[in-house]
Amino acid sequence: MLLHHPQNASDPFYLMVPRWALFPVIGLATCATVIASQALISGTFSVTTQALQLKYLPRLRVDHTSDRLVGQIYVPFINWALMICCVGLVLIFRSSSSLAAAYGVAVTLDMVITSTLLYFFLRYGSKWPRWKAGGLCAFFLSIEVVFLAGNIVKIPHGGWIPLVVAGLMFLVMSTWRLGRKRIAALRSEVGVPLETLVANLASEELVRVPGTAVFLHSNPAMMPPALLHNIQHNQVLHQRNLIVAVTLEDQPYVPAGEVARVERVGASFYRVLLSFGYMDRPDVPRALHGLLIGDQAFSASDCSYFLSRETILPRHWLWSGMATWREKLFALMARNAEDATAYFCIPPSLVMEVGSQIEI
Repeated sequence: MLLHHPQNASDPFYLMVPRWALFPVIGLATCATVIASQALISGTFSVTTQALQLKYLPRLRVDHTSDRLVGQIYVPFINWALMICCVGLVLIFRSSSSLAAAYGVAVTLDMVITSTLLYFFLRYGSKWPRWKAGGLCAFFLSIEVVFLAGNIVKIPHGGWIPLVVAGLMFLVMSTWRLGRKRIAALRSEVGVPLETLVANLASEELVRVPGTAVFLHSNPAMMPPALLHNIQHNQVLHQRNLIVAVTLEDQPYVPAGEVARVERVGASFYRVLLSFGYMDRPDVPRALHGLLIGDQAFSASDCSYFLSRETILPRHWLWSGMATWREKLFALMARNAEDATAYFCIPPSLVMEVGSQIEI
């Protein structure tokens, strides 16, 4: 059509349609747009959740809306971010024809990335031979690379936007991942196994106060930082001390009898492992209520929750493997991560936060 009617280049799609079918095709295109938008939103939620599980993003609120489908989720922060980005794109490009360049670069580059990832999945996930996986993916790539090459010329005309967005996301995710690895390494340098701490405390005379202290820690085998600071600065121990670790399982609900497991570590020390399904609300006080700890049932009326609040400080005076601006970015993300008190449904009146400063 364009060869015979070059003047139709401004709107070739709708000009190919007979005049009587114009409005039905507009309706069809509208439905396709709604479907594509929903697919983008759902896909973004899924990718964000996977990034959270892989420790590439700080903790965000994720709401599961189905007890049958693990992927049916809603992430409020991402939903608002998508809305702001969509409105921003409309204000920048002002028309769908101007947006075509950015769309073309994003789609064709995504096709190339998908085929590349498919090779690694077939090669290492499905154990295909190298020639078989490479041959199949090379067939797809031979077509997709041609599409991508045809869209490279659109980069100066708006195609740079998806590249910039992808670069920023990579920067944020890699910074968070690198920062968490730095913190884990620093903790391992000063960390003490819980059994070793309990054995050493048996020979020390510390003031014992009534009640139960609950220390939340991601690694139940190691001493929580809040416990260490409480001993160093307050020189006291509670009559009972619980080291609580929370694990999220790949199932909608965990039966009530399997939520909590209690292990005795030593005199007055217990390790409690809590498991929640992805549809369960990680309500730590409810899971601990009535739990038999030693010879007594857990009671919320005489317990205190000790949480560690870490303040991330950049090392201006020493090279730590991260640029100073990346250290500041990581510290900003750490400050804005979802608060553990609200996430685990702990009443604020029962929480004592023990702050510590970590130089990365």
